[in-house]
Amino acid sequence: MRIFLLIIIIFSVQEFAQQIDSTGLSRPDSLLRPVSDSLTSSDTTKPKPGGIDTVINASSADSLVFVVGEKEMYLYGKSEIQYRQTDLNAANIKVHFETGDVDAEGVPTDTAGKYADTPVLKDKGETYEGFRMKFNFKSQRGFIASAGTENEGAYYTGAKIKKVDKDTYFIKDGVYTTCDKKDPDYYFYSPKMKVVQKEEVMAEWIWLFVGDVPFPVPLPFAIFPLESGRRSGIIPPVFGDDGTYGKYFARFGYFWAISDYMDLNLNGDYYTRGSYRVNSRFRYAERYHFTGSVEGEYSDLINGLPLDPDRSERIDWRLKLTHNQSFTPTMRLDANLEFTSGNFISRNITDFNQLLRNEI
Repeated sequence: MRIFLLIIIIFSVQEFAQQIDSTGLSRPDSLLRPVSDSLTSSDTTKPKPGGIDTVINASSADSLVFVVGEKEMYLYGKSEIQYRQTDLNAANIKVHFETGDVDAEGVPTDTAGKYADTPVLKDKGETYEGFRMKFNFKSQRGFIASAGTENEGAYYTGAKIKKVDKDTYFIKDGVYTTCDKKDPDYYFYSPKMKVVQKEEVMAEWIWLFVGDVPFPVPLPFAIFPLESGRRSGIIPPVFGDDGTYGKYFARFGYFWAISDYMDLNLNGDYYTRGSYRVNSRFRYAERYHFTGSVEGEYSDLINGLPLDPDRSERIDWRLKLTHNQSFTPTMRLDANLEFTSGNFISRNITDFNQLLRNEI
């Protein structure tokens, strides 16, 4: 039977109540997600007459020890702490009320290197996991060993995550991906990563892995956006297998939101048998006045292996320009110019309506 305890810490000595308040325990912040100013300012929890400071819900399957003299609490066996909007589960948890420190860890199993009941922190809809956690309510600093989390469809994990302020933390041996599988189809690895909450992930010497196979050339630096809406950032690739050109990763590139009126998209495909394709698109627009774009594409497609007698290579290209502009309510300009190599449409376009065009 799990032992459940609702702890109401009552200290009648005013000096001791002030000591607890100075630790920041009465104003806890989330471990890896900052609490907004509006929530902080709306908190009406205040020490009540008699010295009541706060309420903590705690439970454990084995035992719970509260040391009044040391102002510490120990929980053993499938432990859980609920504090305001934070829910922490782990095999063992230690809380030091005076300093605001919390330690949580899993326990080793019979299998070497494996841990059971590892810490899981839930805070305002986000979940963080690791085999050990240590953080401080007052300073909002801490670290998670073998940690991982999700942010709006982006997943990042690391051997260690160190939190330095309410918005920023560093990841050692970090992995970033947008694939939601337990073993992702592709991911980016970097020995050093920096995460700014709801803004971006920055990394240096980053390697692209496809099916756990690294791309031979690393990127010296990369930035992955985490904020929602239109923004600059790397376009994650897709990968697969083509019977003609071999294994590939496609649509890997970069989107640059130059301003509210223009943007640039650069991407490319690479095939293991030597084929490749690059594509770019520049768009511009001013509402109620004009819109337009310039697109270019170049491909070098190789059919067959180097020693095949029927090996063939073909190069295709396309340039497309569009412009739409209203001068007056009765005068308008619409331009659509497209130039392509002879067989570009039949070899590169997969849209059925595009294939049926008879003008270019």
